[in-house]
Amino acid sequence: MSVFRNCEFSFLSISFIISFSLQLMGAYLILWFYSIGLTFTSIS
Repeated sequence: MSVFRNCEFSFLSISFIISFSLQLMGAYLILWFYSIGLTFTSIS
């Protein structure tokens, strides 16, 4: 039972870490595209 609980806990922590990193990557990509758009508008 404890092994199953450990597996469940590790799965939850892994999914939490993956979702957290995806949110960070999404915010970083939004900032990146925003800065690219700003440079394109300043060039043209």
